[in-house]
Amino acid sequence: MHLGLERGKTELLPHNNEWEAEAERTIRILWKIIPEARDIQHVGSTAIKSISAKPIVDIAVALDDVQPSSSGVSTF
Repeated sequence: MHLGLERGKTELLPHNNEWEAEAERTIRILWKIIPEARDIQHVGSTAIKSISAKPIVDIAVALDDVQPSSSGVSTF
């Protein structure tokens, strides 16, 4: 599976079902790292099956409060 782009390069690819699979794997990991998250979603163009997209999987994490995590993950 092709993910990411070289710096300064733009490329649109036909939808790839592996993008969704990679997002699901990443979301499972994020839930383990940030259990206090309110929601974690695959967002952006790779989440839309009917369009071409840059091969970059975007993940959004919603939190109620941005404080140091009990899991030790740094926040900013």
